[in-house]
Amino acid sequence: MNADESGSNQRFTVKEAAKRLNTTEAAIRQRIQRESISYEKDHDTGRVYIILNGPEERLDGNNTEIQHSRERELIDTLQEQLRLEREASAELRRIIAGLTQRIPAIEAGDERESPRTPSEYSSDTQQPQEEERRSWWRRLLQG
Repeated sequence: MNADESGSNQRFTVKEAAKRLNTTEAAIRQRIQRESISYEKDHDTGRVYIILNGPEERLDGNNTEIQHSRERELIDTLQEQLRLEREASAELRRIIAGLTQRIPAIEAGDERESPRTPSEYSSDTQQPQEEERRSWWRRLLQG
């Protein structure tokens, strides 16, 4: 889309326009391909110049405030989710720590309440075998 030459229009290179509009050169080139930005091409040099109507012109137009509020809302939502996940993680760590502290008590309970063999019922004076003194998880892991 070729822009008509008027006094308020200014010509910029793609690089200058990208910097002025706070975007990337690739975004400017895509706008040129879609013909959604005013430009002109110098046929002698092959250079493309972007035509801007004034120093305040922006690619996003008047929707800047709306987009910033949406971005702020998204950031706030993500920060809230992160806070909740951190709280859940802290709660899980507390639960794991509590269970880890209870393991020795559970093992001691297993040693006191180890199942008796039929021969132990016949003679209470007989000492339990070494295998029966081991905790249940050691018996499980060692076979």
